[in-house]
Amino acid sequence: MQLVYLMASASIHLQLPNQMLGGTSSLSHSWKELLHTSKSSNNRKANAPAVSCNLKSKVSDMSRKAPKGLFPPEPEKYEGPKLKVAIIGSGLAGLSTAVELLDQGHEVDIYESRAFIGGKVGSFVDKRGNHIEMGLHVFFGCYNNLFRLMKKVGADENLLVKQHTHTFINKGGQIGELDFRFLTGAPLHGIKAFLTTNQLLNFDKVANAVALATSPVVRALIDPDGAMRDIRNLDNATQKQIVKADAYVAACDVPGIKRLVPSEWKKWEFFDNIYKLVGVPVVTVQLRFNGWVTELRDLEHSRQLNQAAGLDNLLYTPDADFSCFADLAITSPEDYYRSDQGSLLQVVLTPGDPYMPLPNEEIVDKVHKQVLSLFPSAQGLEMTWSSVVKIGQSLYREAPGMDLFRPDQKTPVQNFFLAGSYTKQDYIDSMEGATLSGRQASAYICESGTMLAELTRMLEFDDALMQVKSAESADELTVV
Repeated sequence: MQLVYLMASASIHLQLPNQMLGGTSSLSHSWKELLHTSKSSNNRKANAPAVSCNLKSKVSDMSRKAPKGLFPPEPEKYEGPKLKVAIIGSGLAGLSTAVELLDQGHEVDIYESRAFIGGKVGSFVDKRGNHIEMGLHVFFGCYNNLFRLMKKVGADENLLVKQHTHTFINKGGQIGELDFRFLTGAPLHGIKAFLTTNQLLNFDKVANAVALATSPVVRALIDPDGAMRDIRNLDNATQKQIVKADAYVAACDVPGIKRLVPSEWKKWEFFDNIYKLVGVPVVTVQLRFNGWVTELRDLEHSRQLNQAAGLDNLLYTPDADFSCFADLAITSPEDYYRSDQGSLLQVVLTPGDPYMPLPNEEIVDKVHKQVLSLFPSAQGLEMTWSSVVKIGQSLYREAPGMDLFRPDQKTPVQNFFLAGSYTKQDYIDSMEGATLSGRQASAYICESGTMLAELTRMLEFDDALMQVKSAESADELTVV
């Protein structure tokens, strides 16, 4: 693994070998660009869908009543010695950790092995100007730690808030819907959505509504922290570089931390448990068309390129190998709309086990056929471009009992910490979980600040002593 140096500050400067950037020696990103999703803009492209965003008015603030496990209180001002912290990994977990530590006055260096930052939520632009994505990422209204991070770095205006509905596209173009729009939030809005949906049979409607009404969510209305306890109880490199710091944070995914942790550390049950977590393969497919695939009402309108047309939201389906997808040219027009082209469908195949061994051309063909079965009106549209991104181990495979093996951010090694969506926190393996893990890792480091600074002094003294002894030994050998 080639180690790339990345300095974390108000703006990030990424130093890369020439060959990794096609002759360019450096690439600079601001924090706002780093957490960029798709931004609203007064200078938007002609005929692209109008967009706007206001997190304050459109997203509920969970921080006021949320359990501490879901949204920790703001940290107290750090009064201890300034620390130098090395973070391995520039995904959301690593960046979240860095922002928290920088806010507390520490010095932070981030190390990344890829030519771009963002980890599994990162993207890059190919030579033809196409945005290649690592997956389809959705910001749910409960992601308050992530929204908090975006506000900190000035990226909160980059989100496009959609209607709180789950639209299902069934085979043949039949549409079903779960409409969560209601006067109150969980669980009442969910009960209403399941009771009124046209996607389920009456028996399934009642069964889902009852399950939601009797879930720990109900207790959360009056005892949020008690409800979280109930939920937790359900599971009863090719080049090397020496990095010196007061604390080290491994902000990796499951396969990354397995490669990074020394094998002798497996003697600790803490680290050995990590090897019991198994990653799930995920395949992300993008398809560009010369018309509008999700425009179901007006066939003629779906063939023109003068104006974007179709469904502006995250879409679901029970009738394809991909369960969720979106037309990015409509949902996120700032980056994906092109005036001379149509839909850019992005679908996620997860778990992607059956697709991993297949060549990209065959994957594209299979997905294309399934898209046409969902949208018969798209027959005749030409697919003009495609992309396939395979991640062998993305999220860890969730199953009953696996939560017990998720490690804490604080490890048995005093100056070594973890961050990542797979680590122990009260969200699933997700963007919000990654962000929350960074907050928790930073809190542990600040709590241990005095000890870490003293530990560094002891280690430096030991190193100096070893060098002196080595020098004395060399002199004696010379005399002999």
